Amino acid sequence: MRERNINGSANFHGGRDRQNEADRNNNMPPDLSISERKKLQQRTTIENFNSKLTHGGSDHLVFIISGERITTVWKNKLKKSPWHQNDVRIFISSALVTADSQITSELVSKLGNSENGQKKLKEIINFPMSCDAGLKERVLSFQYVVLPLLGLLTRTAITNCTLGKHVDTIYKTIYQNLDSFLYKNVIKMLGTLVQRNSIVDNCVNIDALLSHEQYSFIPSSLGTFFLIIVRFLAELLRRIKEASADEIMQKITLNLRELTTKYHQTIEQQWSSLSSTDPLNNSETRKYFFTTLRNEIDEIDAVIEEFNISETYDITNESSDDDEKEHDNDFENISEISIIPTEEEILCDRPPYLPSLFDERHSLTNGAAKLLDRQFRLLREDMLNPIRDVMSNFLTLLSTNYYFSLNNNGRLSDELKGVLNKGKFTYNNSDLQVYANVEFTNIGCNRRNGLFCTLKITPTPRKRKIYWQNSKRLLSGNLVALLLPNPNFKQSPSDINGNIPMSDSELYSIYFGVIMSRGEITDEHIRIHINFDDSSIYPIALNKVSKFRNSIMENDLNNSTKEKIYIVESTNIYFEAYYHVLKTLQTTKPYLLPLKRYLAPELNHNLANACIDVKVKPPKYTEAPGFQFDLSVLCNDKRLTLNVANTHTYDDVALSINEYSRLDKSQAKALISALTREIALIEGPPGTGKTVVGIEIMKFLEHLLDQNITKNIVRLGTRTKSERIKDFMLGKVSVKNSDIPFLMGALEDVENEVDEIKTSLKCHVTWNDVSEYLKDGYREFYNKFSNITHSDLPGWILGDYDAEETEDDSETDKDFQDSSDEETDDKDSHDDSEDEIDKFMGKFQIVQRKQTSIFERWLKGEDMKRIDMTIRNWSNHEEIDSDDDEFFDEYDEIHYAKNYEKPNTDRPLDVLLRDYSIWRMSNEERQKLHNYWRAKLDEERLLNLQTVHEGIRQDLNDIYDEARRQILLNSDVI
Repeated sequence: MRERNINGSANFHGGRDRQNEADRNNNMPPDLSISERKKLQQRTTIENFNSKLTHGGSDHLVFIISGERITTVWKNKLKKSPWHQNDVRIFISSALVTADSQITSELVSKLGNSENGQKKLKEIINFPMSCDAGLKERVLSFQYVVLPLLGLLTRTAITNCTLGKHVDTIYKTIYQNLDSFLYKNVIKMLGTLVQRNSIVDNCVNIDALLSHEQYSFIPSSLGTFFLIIVRFLAELLRRIKEASADEIMQKITLNLRELTTKYHQTIEQQWSSLSSTDPLNNSETRKYFFTTLRNEIDEIDAVIEEFNISETYDITNESSDDDEKEHDNDFENISEISIIPTEEEILCDRPPYLPSLFDERHSLTNGAAKLLDRQFRLLREDMLNPIRDVMSNFLTLLSTNYYFSLNNNGRLSDELKGVLNKGKFTYNNSDLQVYANVEFTNIGCNRRNGLFCTLKITPTPRKRKIYWQNSKRLLSGNLVALLLPNPNFKQSPSDINGNIPMSDSELYSIYFGVIMSRGEITDEHIRIHINFDDSSIYPIALNKVSKFRNSIMENDLNNSTKEKIYIVESTNIYFEAYYHVLKTLQTTKPYLLPLKRYLAPELNHNLANACIDVKVKPPKYTEAPGFQFDLSVLCNDKRLTLNVANTHTYDDVALSINEYSRLDKSQAKALISALTREIALIEGPPGTGKTVVGIEIMKFLEHLLDQNITKNIVRLGTRTKSERIKDFMLGKVSVKNSDIPFLMGALEDVENEVDEIKTSLKCHVTWNDVSEYLKDGYREFYNKFSNITHSDLPGWILGDYDAEETEDDSETDKDFQDSSDEETDDKDSHDDSEDEIDKFMGKFQIVQRKQTSIFERWLKGEDMKRIDMTIRNWSNHEEIDSDDDEFFDEYDEIHYAKNYEKPNTDRPLDVLLRDYSIWRMSNEERQKLHNYWRAKLDEERLLNLQTVHEGIRQDLNDIYDEARRQILLNSDVI
């Protein structure tokens, strides 16, 4: 295994390799002595200052020497309370070691997503701090604790972590304490050290500190403080948009620039007084350092200036006003736009908004954000354009056929019949594959994709199994649209010609989705599993696959049409190729766009025709003192170097390359241009050797790699014929994160709940289940079930109206069954014997003691049973004495019962939903309402489960993406 740096730090590339080797041997590397730690840290700092200042982040500025032993200590420290200074120090040191390992995601999620992590972070930034904290318990050392904290937060493993929302939360916490933590403490402490021109803590020496805690970071130069603070502020500005306009932030940046000037002046005047361990005692290194520092401060100022320009950039954006939105997928921010189109978008009459380079309608200023926005919108329109017109015209054909069928006894029009026979609809050179004879067969929940529908297609003409096995139609990843007859379609009166006035979108609803996979394939049909973008399709599918729900939602509402269900598929686009590029454009943060100063320069919008000359800089790594390219590998091992800083030597070097290599003069100049510029464009007519130049550049870059053998490799892709490479495939690498088992268990719970809904395991709903739903959607019914007035029902029938439902309600009557299993027969009540009445009364009394809800008693028809019982009791008395006290006491009951007409109607559901006289409904009607509400609750629950499942899947994907990113980051060969 080759060494990639000279120190033993686990948070430098290479430390992880030794840690893994130690783990394999079940042994940790030996501890270093205090003097060894000091020397190793000082030597590493000097080397990094000479060559790696421009690498960004804190990775080469703040590090822990040989910290493998404390990799997981931070987890235990999070549980401890209260914290003292040394607890904070060892927590930060352990987190720094962890930040360069493959378990960074767990650290980020604990700090940014857990209540305890946030609490501890707030506790740290609210600690008092001092430049002379020594080993005091309740004061943090600015040099030995706060600086490493800022180093942790600027670690590239943290700032580039794919768990972006958690990192944002961490920075948001700091931003909320911008004044107290950064301005009044950090900047103040930095000013104190600049005033002293020393980073020494006067209350503790380094040897004493390392004896107290050996895993401490000991800074060697005040320059480290400046770079870390500047990089932290830059990251804060990028993540917290409003920070750019914050007055405190502007004060901080102003003070920072003043302190930089003061520090530079002081160090130039007193450089001889610098410690020998301070890398800035070298003049070349000082020049390199202050150039890098000022460039990074300029970038901070540019971010603030860019924000200020965007705030005052008063250009009217016609598409940004909500009143001017063209459809439901028209948003100013591309992150809000669904890549998969919506029905309203596809059928919109107005042309889509397509921005140009100088577009006065655009609300974004020139720059990376505008570039990403423009590329996203143009590429997405390139995808949608072939299907927009053809889809609209196919719907027109279906509408025309509807008119035709009404006047021709349901016959299909010849045009539609021809389309269905061919299975294809063509318009303006764009084709739609059309599949009729479609039916829902299942709804499920997939761990990777969430909810999906299984549909069975019986194509006409019939396609044999071998056809589908060789066909590219209905393949995984293809975009399809389901055309579903609109259940809310209302037939209008026809005109004098018999046509029905309606828009093309009234007859059918469109649901776009992506095929997850194929299912069963036979000579008769094919099944496909589709993940739909519009989740409202899933309740519809649930009702379609359930015979019981289907009868409730369609037959009883009397609103289903006889139109066919269609699936259409465009053969003109390859959705999968578009999707991943669009997703990247949509999710890329503008400030992270590589080479954005060249790809998206800040153009002046008032100078649309101006020619902007953007100067291309040399690569940052070439700015290190004494840096030179060794070009010997291109020149048959003839000694030849290229000093990037000395542009006057470029022509002579090109001549030497021409003499000793296979490149001609123009090719040699092109190669030098590529090596000495951050970005280069090599162009020329065919046959001029552009490929040759590219090969030589790659040959040179390969030579830069260390030639030592390494097993720290990873292979991208999912297939390989090599048994040796198989174990190095990215997908084979295991991910360690304590949150994964919990998240996987949560996914399984959601999937089980979906299965429960699908199989209708819950026979009936209780008042606790339905009360909130009725309160929000059917307030009149909610009021009726919450309180019975005398006009609704006499008090003697059900007794106590204020009874509340308990958890035992569902068990109070084991004889109660869903109407799908057993229908209620009212005639049986007239044949009950006296014993059965007594049995019922005993059961009724038990229910009363358990305080059954009004809803439950209404559903069981207890009011009708009580009235029937009263009628039968008094009908058994042959003679009734009007002077009898019992008769007098129960006269109202007898009178009500004699005039009572037991409801036996069976009205449609839509009528019942408008009738709030719940006590005048028959048993069948009550069950019908109950079943409808139960189905609606299941639909609502299904949509909630879909949302929960998506959130859990996103958390899991973030963890796996971060793990893969770390693997790629720490690999020698990809």
